[in-house]
Amino acid sequence: MGSALVTIWQKWCRFWRFLTLGRSLSGFLALILLALGCAPAKPTPEWHWEPIHTGLPTNAFALALAVNPENPEEVWAATYGDVGLFHRDRAGKWAPVRRLPPGPCFTVLVDHRNPKVIYVGTSQGVFWSRDGGKSWAPLGQGLPPVRVYALAQAADGTLYAAPDEHGIYRLDGDQWHPTAFPSPTTILSLLAHPQNPLILYAGTGSGAIQGVLRTSDGGRSWQVLSEGTPMRFVYALAFDPQNANRIYVGAREGFFVSPDGGKTWRKVSTPFKVPAALLTLPSGTIYAGELEPAPLEGRYGVYRSEDGGNSWVNTGQAGFPPTLSVLSLAGIGSTIYAGSFQGVFLSRDGGRTWEDTGSLGSLFIPQAALSPWEPDTIYACTSRGLYRSRDAGESWEPLIEGWGVESISFHPTRPGILYAGVIGQGAWLSYDYGSTWQPLSSSLQGLGIATLVVDREDEHLQYALIVFDRIYRSTDGGESWHSVWEGMLLSDEALFLAQAPHPPYTLWAGTREALYRSDDKAARWERVP
Repeated sequence: MGSALVTIWQKWCRFWRFLTLGRSLSGFLALILLALGCAPAKPTPEWHWEPIHTGLPTNAFALALAVNPENPEEVWAATYGDVGLFHRDRAGKWAPVRRLPPGPCFTVLVDHRNPKVIYVGTSQGVFWSRDGGKSWAPLGQGLPPVRVYALAQAADGTLYAAPDEHGIYRLDGDQWHPTAFPSPTTILSLLAHPQNPLILYAGTGSGAIQGVLRTSDGGRSWQVLSEGTPMRFVYALAFDPQNANRIYVGAREGFFVSPDGGKTWRKVSTPFKVPAALLTLPSGTIYAGELEPAPLEGRYGVYRSEDGGNSWVNTGQAGFPPTLSVLSLAGIGSTIYAGSFQGVFLSRDGGRTWEDTGSLGSLFIPQAALSPWEPDTIYACTSRGLYRSRDAGESWEPLIEGWGVESISFHPTRPGILYAGVIGQGAWLSYDYGSTWQPLSSSLQGLGIATLVVDREDEHLQYALIVFDRIYRSTDGGESWHSVWEGMLLSDEALFLAQAPHPPYTLWAGTREALYRSDDKAARWERVP
């Protein structure tokens, strides 16, 4: 998966209740710490914590899926969480695999010669199981102990791995050897030729070389195939099962087809924007998953093509939540699995209808906030909606369901007015403490709102921190928005935004490179030494 997605997942954190505070913090310092997701590095003995997330929905970021070719009911899911791998048995029950290093898994592969052999890319290299997942061990020696984003198995059984920023390695016996792939480069996808064991394709993420590359000699040399195309972040690669010279690419820049093994490329106009997942079936059917859904535009979920990717139709989407980003696809025949931010969904009819396969993963909350008006009231944002507790976390009630919510903000002077950043929908507004909601502005639709701040002196002035972007300002109560970055580096991504609670109501913004302040309503930013 893309490095941008990994950044998103790293921003999500567990939610814990703060019971007693032995030391006081100033209001503004506490605001900064909470907004940044920070806590004191060395809590004193007076600090006590306990979880209060009982009743909130769990989910897993299903980064990769692998199906047992002998039984499509058996699935492996690589997820981003405390437990990185889950197994779905033939009875349809998910169970965590706890014999791997703690933390996320990024890719999973079932050996095409023996479905009891499973390979997993973890944050500490490649692990494998030879008994269907009962036991696990590190695979081979010589591989850098870093995240492995992609795995591929050649026709003769040779295994290839893509450790982060280390190019591509090949397993010979029990020893990993680097291929001649240029490093440092992050590889997001690998594709082994179904007949020729010496041919391997690689799709890049970040690095000096970007796009699609191919080796025809088992990794001794590599050729860039995508020169002259806009392909940069390549999330998925797939062959046409009926013609191995026909290659499909799912990239951040769109969907591409090569009819001649990568010599020439054509970008295809599609109803989806970013196909982060591709699945091809022996019949020639292709499935593509949308990474950046826009439900109000009718763009979300899984799409199907029956003519080699030239035309696409939405698969129907009954039962598929419209705000989900599709991260992975796997399947056999009419049984299709789609991995998302909310776990894994299953279709038994080629995508016309979908069902949630059940709870897997753990609790992820991008933001939680205490109500400034109601004691003991907490709001929690999850990828399954917005939840509220009025008894300090003892119980929870849903306020927004079926839509991922990434941020919550409060009007500084008017009790009951809330703002929610809804994934793929921009900002929503509530006048009744969250009971009912309406879009704040159509101009924010499709954007991720990490923070929304209403100016303490003029409620018509509003500031929005856009995910993976910069800061925007509205002077008309949220109807229209314009970026305000004068004084900041154009290339610097903003990560944090807050306004001081006392005059002169200074705005503070944190970026990847620096801390900034503005004393003129974001007209200009000054870097703090």
